[in-house]
Amino acid sequence: MLPSVSSFAIRAADTRDAEALAPLLDQLGYPAEVEDIRERLAAHNGDSQVLVAAGEGGLSGFVAVAIARDFIVGTRGIILGLVVADGSRGRGIGAELLAAAEKWAFERGAAVVGVRSNVIRERAHRFYLRNGYRRVKSQHIFEKRQP
Repeated sequence: MLPSVSSFAIRAADTRDAEALAPLLDQLGYPAEVEDIRERLAAHNGDSQVLVAAGEGGLSGFVAVAIARDFIVGTRGIILGLVVADGSRGRGIGAELLAAAEKWAFERGAAVVGVRSNVIRERAHRFYLRNGYRRVKSQHIFEKRQP
């Protein structure tokens, strides 16, 4: 394991971070144009947040978290995505981002925080298990796009 990185701060992302977030989204497998990212950040409401790990060298990662309120579960937090930049992994940045996202969700009334992780992301599965999560089910996700 690489030494921990103490020269970063967790803060809310803003539209000025769009350019730095683009390669991180790409590494996560969800490429997006900078202007699209800027628009997504500007459209945030109180039920979602993007937190970034920012240091002297720029952004080294982000976590996107949301609050969902529904009839079935009640209020819960959902980790929508978490990525640490290539070259910065294994230094505790992901755990810090995850803890900040959990804190954000619990402060907004979530009784539980959950995350979906693709079956091929075995390293991510181990990360979540190390950070106190447990696998509760496997499922298929279906979607229908607007014609």
